[in-house]
Amino acid sequence: MIKPTVGRMVWFWPEEPRTDRVQPEAAIVTYVYSDNQVNLAAFSEAGVARPRLGVALLQDDQQPPKGKPYATWMPYQKGQAAKLEEAEKSQQERERQQASVKAQLEQKLAESRGASTPPASNGPAPETAQA
Repeated sequence: MIKPTVGRMVWFWPEEPRTDRVQPEAAIVTYVYSDNQVNLAAFSEAGVARPRLGVALLQDDQQPPKGKPYATWMPYQKGQAAKLEEAEKSQQERERQQASVKAQLEQKLAESRGASTPPASNGPAPETAQA
């Protein structure tokens, strides 16, 4: 899921179906209600900005609402979000592996220190009696 923020570009699909509409309208997020609802400044094919309030912003595989306007992320944004998610997962896996290796090294170091340290004495060594 992509987190919407003010200033992000999205595609806006108006509610009125038109047979000649093959492209969405460009739009800028002007207010965020939630991850799935935003206000937009949508631009017509002539470049005229119009406010669109309370527009559904589809996330992931959500289906468009019937007969209502909605907005979607552009394919490039979806691709970038997927790459970022994959990179974050890879980073988390590397961090887990590093933590595991660090724990193993610390354990081996503690074991080696324990083996090379002579046993603690309880005072001076007893003197041997001479005959």
